[in-house]
Amino acid sequence: MRDDFGYGTSESTAQVLLALSCLGIDPTSAEVGFGTPNFNMITNLMKYRQNDGGFSHLSNLTKSQEMSTVQVLQALDAYKKGTNTYWLINGENQSVAVTILGDEVHDSDKDGKIHAFVKNNLQVWAAQSEYRVPKNATAMEALDAALAANKMTSEKKYGDTYIASVTRADGVKLGEFTNGSKSGWKYSVNGTEPDVGACDYTLKDGDVVMLHYTDNYAKENTEIDEQVENVIRLIAALPSLDKLTRNDQEAVKAARAAYDALTDTQKANVENADLLVKAEAQLKALQDAKKDDDKKDNNKGDNSNNNNSNNTNNGTNGNQNPGTQTIVRPAKVTKLTVSSKKKKAFLKWKKNSKATGYEIYRATKKNGKYKKIRTIKKASAVTFTDSKVKKGKTYYYKVRAYKTVKGNKANGKFSAVRKVKIKK
Repeated sequence: MRDDFGYGTSESTAQVLLALSCLGIDPTSAEVGFGTPNFNMITNLMKYRQNDGGFSHLSNLTKSQEMSTVQVLQALDAYKKGTNTYWLINGENQSVAVTILGDEVHDSDKDGKIHAFVKNNLQVWAAQSEYRVPKNATAMEALDAALAANKMTSEKKYGDTYIASVTRADGVKLGEFTNGSKSGWKYSVNGTEPDVGACDYTLKDGDVVMLHYTDNYAKENTEIDEQVENVIRLIAALPSLDKLTRNDQEAVKAARAAYDALTDTQKANVENADLLVKAEAQLKALQDAKKDDDKKDNNKGDNSNNNNSNNTNNGTNGNQNPGTQTIVRPAKVTKLTVSSKKKKAFLKWKKNSKATGYEIYRATKKNGKYKKIRTIKKASAVTFTDSKVKKGKTYYYKVRAYKTVKGNKANGKFSAVRKVKIKK
């Protein structure tokens, strides 16, 4: 509201006057703060009056507009006749509660921040309050009353059936597309979004009406069910792609099964479904890489699941003829230690100068199936950091040395098994 008790245009000022009249608030009373007997919304509206008796959109125009004229005359008629006569209800009222939730002005398309009712991160522009409205009043009429009572104005479209923007008393304005290509205003009654517009929804006594902004109407759904929420949680619990391992296969499968069980409508509300697809692709890549490693090991006669790691020919490589090349197996790796810090596992062991390198195996159970996670090709390298682990989970490690001569390989015995629980 400006110093002349107007709201910038004849239509906006008329909307406020109409709402105040319907609420029984005298806009000419200095006590309520909307004007004085000599200067008020009515005197302000006279600035828009043209010589033909109509009213213009702006005060500096010289021709009247039909929409402006209709809205101003409706408001003046309601003021002249008194409270509720605009609806011709004979004074029958009912109580409804109205809340208005807005947002800060920002570009969600650029900053990626989505503010929405379902995310519980909107601003309270008008706390829930009770309003007396005529019996059979529409949701739009209740919203108009709440906006006026909180000194806010609105701009409407499509024959005044849709609230396109809301402006606070301090000048902050939010409209459709202000915060992004899918932003705008929505309304609900008793926690549900009606199938009809606010102008066509008839209220009952005790109804709770909400007008709220959203940065992305596609993300907005006040009725997200428990199945959808469960799928969202399952996907969110998966490790990030850089930390995903083959051990996460069951978690990925569970998330996929839960997602596939949803209806198409429910699936549209799973906002992180793309993360599940990416996790599945990463898991497949890890599994394919493991198959390639196993194939290479098999071609070399590497019995990786034999804890004793005895070679086929008792110290000679199985791919060579006995007597042509003898490879002495490297000694058993000793003094293996495993520690955890910052969501990583740190391994260290005693150097074996006669080895070509080392192989590191890991399992999630002491007597479970161990999988090779790294081959180190330097005998001098006696440390390894495993970052593909999950916080709070326990892992078991063992290391063995190997030696290669002219393409032939001999494995030493595994070290003692060491376990570690991953810390933050």
